[in-house]
Amino acid sequence: ADGDAAALARNTNGLLKRVAMITFPERALAPCHGAAWLAFLRDSGAGKAAFSQDFTGLLYQDAGSELDAAALYRDARAWIKHHRGPT
Repeated sequence: ADGDAAALARNTNGLLKRVAMITFPERALAPCHGAAWLAFLRDSGAGKAAFSQDFTGLLYQDAGSELDAAALYRDARAWIKHHRGPT
């Protein structure tokens, strides 16, 4: 259902945001959203998490968008496992 897709996007986004804020405490990531947030995830994912689908669009909608749940899970898992912290 569409509500399930939006809930999955919100929950996954929340998890990614918490990991990012712990890993990158010097960056102001809490207010980061939309295209900037997606670019951050792609750039810091060590090439392992493509986030080819813009799941962030679902964060602001309740219905009407498709979500590839398996792809989002795969990308989120890869990002959490392989993200690059500050060097």
